[in-house]
Amino acid sequence: MTFHRTVCFALMLMWPVAAVAESWLTLEPADYPQEVRMILDQVRSECKAEGHETVDAPGIGVTIVDLNRDGSKDIILEAWRVCSVEIKNFGACNTGGCDLKIFKQVGPHRWKPILDETIDPIWFLSASSEGYFRLMALSVSRKIADRCPDPDGLSCDFIVRWKKGRWAWDRIR
Repeated sequence: MTFHRTVCFALMLMWPVAAVAESWLTLEPADYPQEVRMILDQVRSECKAEGHETVDAPGIGVTIVDLNRDGSKDIILEAWRVCSVEIKNFGACNTGGCDLKIFKQVGPHRWKPILDETIDPIWFLSASSEGYFRLMALSVSRKIADRCPDPDGLSCDFIVRWKKGRWAWDRIR
């Protein structure tokens, strides 16, 4: 079999997997909850007011996952990503980090906020190709969060999982 045929065959085998994964991982921006659209619009507006460019690609700053494999389209919002630079003390960022918000879908076109945390904007998300959430690794500033009482450091690192409808925070030491 030639290289070209091998590549075509491999792509044909992967196509159904990609099609299934795609349906889990997308949500049209028009279908975002009103709160998510307002936050994104506010950050874009403040970014422009500060003289910076906005990133207007559809879906920028929004990741769709399924937290508990119930078929929901849960939203991870990193609103600071709609601005070409991270600007402290406005919009979605401050001196302690940037706001990470997560919304759990609770019904058709209905979400509720389940996480609102100021984190270091460099963080890690593990999810399957189908969009199933596994875990997050993130740093929380001790300036802002009560969950980081360490007076010697600037932040505390955590592995965060969604278990039985609640966040499980495991500190990395």
